[in-house]
Amino acid sequence: MSVGSLTMFLMRMRKLLSEKTVSEFVLTNLYLMTLKEMTELEGDRGALRKLFEWGYSMGHGYLLRLENDIKGRFRVDPDGIAYIGKGSWYLFCGSDPEISVEKVGLAGRLVIVFTLRDSDCPWCKGLSHSVPMCAYVTGAYEAASNVFSLMASEGDYYAISRETKCKATGNPFCEITTLFIPKQIPREAVVEKFSELFTDFDMEFSRRLYEETFA
Repeated sequence: MSVGSLTMFLMRMRKLLSEKTVSEFVLTNLYLMTLKEMTELEGDRGALRKLFEWGYSMGHGYLLRLENDIKGRFRVDPDGIAYIGKGSWYLFCGSDPEISVEKVGLAGRLVIVFTLRDSDCPWCKGLSHSVPMCAYVTGAYEAASNVFSLMASEGDYYAISRETKCKATGNPFCEITTLFIPKQIPREAVVEKFSELFTDFDMEFSRRLYEETFA
C-alpha cells in the first residue's frame, strides 16, 4: 500500500466512523480524573487493570466497525500491521507516532513485534505517575489487534499489548509493544521469551480477556 493509499484509507475510516477531533487538554484531564477515582477504589494496580479492561472493550468494538475495510485487504504481516497500527493511533489519539515492526523466532514460528512510540502522547501529557499509566489505550490496542488478527488471518494469531515505556514515569516517549503470536506457540514460551512484558499484567490476564470477549 502506497502513502497515498494509506491517506485515503485513513480518510475513509474517519468518514466511516464519523470521527471528530477532541482537545488534548480535555482528553488528558478526563483520563486523569478517571484514574484518580479508580485508584481510590481499586489502588494503583487495580485501577490500571480496570482501565485496561475498559479500553479492551472499546478497542474490540472500534475495529469491528471496520470489518469491510480490513477483511480481505490486509494480512497479519509487517506491512498490514504497520498500516493498521499507525493509522489507528492517528485516528484515535490524534498524533503521528513512530513505529517499527520486526519478526522474532520462537518455537519454530515467527512472532511479529509491533512497537509504537509517541513523544506527544495525549493520555499522560504533562502528568507523572509511579508506573506506566496509559492502560486504557493499551487495552484498546490489544483488543483491536486481536480483532484485526481474526479478520486478517482467520484466527491463526492472537495479540498481546503492553505499555513498555511511559512519559509519565520520566521516559522521553510512551511506547506500546504488541506481539502477534501464532497460536501454535505455547503461552509459557511467550512469557519466557518476552518476560519484561508481563510484569504488571500477566499472561493469564490477557487470556481471560480474550476468552471472555472472543469466545
